[in-house]
Amino acid sequence: MNYYEILQISPEASDMVIKAAYKALVKQFHPDNGMVGDEEKLKLLNEAYSILSNIDSKRAYDESLKKKDESNTECDNNDRTFEQNIYNNTEYDEPSGIFTSFVRGVSNEIQRNKQIEENAYYDGLKLCDYDLVHIYRNNYGLKRMGYARVLEERGLLRRTGDGRFVPTEEFKYYW
Repeated sequence: MNYYEILQISPEASDMVIKAAYKALVKQFHPDNGMVGDEEKLKLLNEAYSILSNIDSKRAYDESLKKKDESNTECDNNDRTFEQNIYNNTEYDEPSGIFTSFVRGVSNEIQRNKQIEENAYYDGLKLCDYDLVHIYRNNYGLKRMGYARVLEERGLLRRTGDGRFVPTEEFKYYW
């Protein structure tokens, strides 16, 4: 049983992608979902997520997969064909396409969001304090977070214990 195939993700998937794939599949196969509810599939999903969401257990699982792959090269290919037929069962073919594309979409959106914040951060590094404060004031969302990181590095904003940004007196002067 391959946990990556159960969650329909690649072994290189990030923690955020693993979590998003798990949530999407749990939604689909939850017993309350009368159309597709499947308790057995839900148990497999929970087991796969419990292993892949923990860094240590994921590392141990990946090592066991490597060892298994090395030993499979010596085995007959019929074993692999049997394993592939289990996971390519026709009742799961249709949803896998939908959720694979969903997970890819989530992964792409996360990457775009990171890129927007990084671009704002690097743009903010080039600005003087006065311009940076005014651009920060007129933006929102991810761009604002990128500019806030620069303002924090320059000492114009500081974080509270709960992660919010609080302006310093110098920031208020530029406002």
